[in-house]
Amino acid sequence: MNRLKLAILGLLILPSLAQAQVPAQAPAQAPAPKRLTSVEAPPAPMTAKIDLGAEFPQMQGYTFTQSYQTVAPGAGRTWHSHAGMPEIVRILSGVLTDARNGEPPKTYGPGSTLINAGGTEHMWANFGTEPVIFVATAIRSPGK
Repeated sequence: MNRLKLAILGLLILPSLAQAQVPAQAPAQAPAPKRLTSVEAPPAPMTAKIDLGAEFPQMQGYTFTQSYQTVAPGAGRTWHSHAGMPEIVRILSGVLTDARNGEPPKTYGPGSTLINAGGTEHMWANFGTEPVIFVATAIRSPGK
């Protein structure tokens, strides 16, 4: 497991380090790898759901949801988009590493809030030794 963590961390950090050492005229770096880990985190159980169409007729088919996610060490989520599904994530415990929209990965600890809206594309993983727990609140468009 430690070798896997080191290999994955290297995939995330080395491109950033290499970019910092090349002249500004160098060609753009290759896109980030499409996976953070070999273990996909299971889907979060939905803890609440509101039919927005019942509240606002123009939002027929849209739902307002909340889910509670526990991410085991070494698990993560592959590259995905939030187009049509804006989301607010609040980290309750642990440290989550998130790479988004071509930027270098960042870590977020307890009390951090991530906003995934407007077509945010990202991937995330738990590289720590403790589970990461977060609550995600989202609006889901029809079919999502």
